[in-house]
Amino acid sequence: MKNKIAALFLIVGWLFVANFDVFPFTKGYYIPNRGQWDSRVLFLSQNQGYNLFITKDGLNFDYYNLKNIDAGTIKEGHLVKMTISGGTFNRTKCSNPSQWKLAFLKGNVPSKWVRDVEGYQEVTFLDVYQNIDLKVKFQSDNPRYDFIVKPGGKPTDIVIRLDGALGIQSDGKTIRFYTRFGEVVNGNLLAYQLENGIPAEIKCNFKQIGENLFTFALGDYDPAKELIIDPIVMMSYFGGSGNEQIVAMQEISTGILLATGWTESVNFPSTVGSYDENYNDLRDIFICKFNIQNANRDLLYCTFFGGGGTDYPVGMSIDDQGNVYIGGSTNSAD
Repeated sequence: MKNKIAALFLIVGWLFVANFDVFPFTKGYYIPNRGQWDSRVLFLSQNQGYNLFITKDGLNFDYYNLKNIDAGTIKEGHLVKMTISGGTFNRTKCSNPSQWKLAFLKGNVPSKWVRDVEGYQEVTFLDVYQNIDLKVKFQSDNPRYDFIVKPGGKPTDIVIRLDGALGIQSDGKTIRFYTRFGEVVNGNLLAYQLENGIPAEIKCNFKQIGENLFTFALGDYDPAKELIIDPIVMMSYFGGSGNEQIVAMQEISTGILLATGWTESVNFPSTVGSYDENYNDLRDIFICKFNIQNANRDLLYCTFFGGGGTDYPVGMSIDDQGNVYIGGSTNSAD
């Protein structure tokens, strides 16, 4: 009976594969492609607000928002490709399988149906570069990727290319890129080797070698031992069920981010302590403050500005005293 229920979910869910609500139990798992998807896809992970496609050349982050309209639901998306330049994804090792299995019953030809597909919490791509493996997993609902440099491997062979972002910034410890929905941080960068079973940290930074190309700069380490390079991808994605757009963001202190934009959503997140918490008609301006130093990306406050009409911000500035200035336009009479 369980298999029949799972099959029914998959028949319906295939039509809305981008909608996380279809498969909430798959969160944190990588689902292998057994022929149910485009042949370029090796694994798919469905998560709140984004799908992560692992292809034959890297990781593809498909951020999206589902908008309900009178004619149905449309998907607004933003794809950012993280190519592992020069790498190969020919051999895999999957770990920590799911207790559930999926069935993909597409079309009316049973021989083309795909059954008994497990998800995995960890997937290792062996020898992406010579003597370097790539392991993908999740931590606190955020994807992270480990480069495992074995003896004989050269960390300088690793080149990460980012395509599709609205902008890219790096301070050495983080790579920040921007989408139409918010900021994504490659951070919490850690490199280490095991000494008597205990991790010994190795100095490590992102090194920008081109407009959208990055590698790693490492301190001294023992090339005869395995080296782990371990960043985490933190999603600063937020929003409600309608349209939102961020128009300006600024880090006002270490790990504290201020963002402004506009929203149409009736359930856009707000916090106790901010004023003007009730959403007005049409579009309002919002100002949100985040602590992005941990995996939870805590929303510290969110304030709405606007009247009964349409209000847009066009820019933001912060003076030395921490005062925030928003410029914009409005047709609100109130």
